[in-house]
Amino acid sequence: MPAGRWIEVASLDDLPPGSSREFSDGGRAYALFRAGDDVTCLDGLCPHRGGRLADGPFDGSKVTCPRRGCLRWSFDVLTGACPVGESLRRRLYPVRLAGRAILVDLSGG
Repeated sequence: MPAGRWIEVASLDDLPPGSSREFSDGGRAYALFRAGDDVTCLDGLCPHRGGRLADGPFDGSKVTCPRRGCLRWSFDVLTGACPVGESLRRRLYPVRLAGRAILVDLSGG
């Protein structure tokens, strides 16, 4: 396995296409998304008001903060980009599959 801090966080069976799921590690929230065949992992909280991104509306490759009044706060789950501004980009974490297990590298996070 490559260097890093790879941890198993879910199974593909727990994350059907078009769905999301939150997990935590070391007191920090992360959000997994399955956009078609792609599985991605982002920092799990919206920087605006701390909404849990895994609970937000997820449409294709965009997730929107679930907090009331936060409709402008959306993120591309494939890139982490936010249309409100580059400084608000959510960090992407490397994801790999081992059979049906989803592993995420949280090193340096």
